[in-house]
Amino acid sequence: MDQFQHLTGHLAAVEHDDNTTSVFFDCNNGRALFVHAVIDEVSSRDIIEPVYVPSFVDSVFPLRGVKNCQGTVEPLVAVQVTKLIDGAFINISINHSIMDGASFFYAFSSCLEIVNGSSSLSKPLVFQRCFLNNNTIDNFHTIRIPNSYIKQIANEADDAPSDVKKIDPDQETSYCLLTDARKRIRGLSEAYFGNALQIETVTMKVKELLMSRG
Repeated sequence: MDQFQHLTGHLAAVEHDDNTTSVFFDCNNGRALFVHAVIDEVSSRDIIEPVYVPSFVDSVFPLRGVKNCQGTVEPLVAVQVTKLIDGAFINISINHSIMDGASFFYAFSSCLEIVNGSSSLSKPLVFQRCFLNNNTIDNFHTIRIPNSYIKQIANEADDAPSDVKKIDPDQETSYCLLTDARKRIRGLSEAYFGNALQIETVTMKVKELLMSRG
């Protein structure tokens, strides 16, 4: 973890006198979870082929069910290698409050370089905090969501044992879309290690969500 000491820290919260709370990232080299497990009677087929996810699959995800806000007590990164009959299942889980998908990809690629014997990274990660107070996001435009995508969301809401059906049909519900802003922010390095996201929210009434299924 020499190249990724940030991942061995944890989230910390400080309560202020004005009844507000600040959350920060404490790089204290405190924890990271590494697990080596063995499932003697399971093959890769048993994971890939079933229509429904087998119950034992939960055991190969060490941070399954852990919320981002639990980073104050849970590891921010967990790696588990589970040996199967015919191979291995490798899972890398991260807390998304400290990095987005692009940062995860760079970190994973960097790990592969280290495993392959590289003494230095070809694309060093940028850990410095980036303040872009005077910058704007390039090419900002309204996001238009296809009806097919709305129907897909409606199908998932209707098919799953969701609480959506228990909500007043006239009540508004929201769906958040996270989009990558990394390449659209001037001055932000492509190798920036953190979150560079833009949040778009779609709001509609519950009955509209369920009716769009048709």
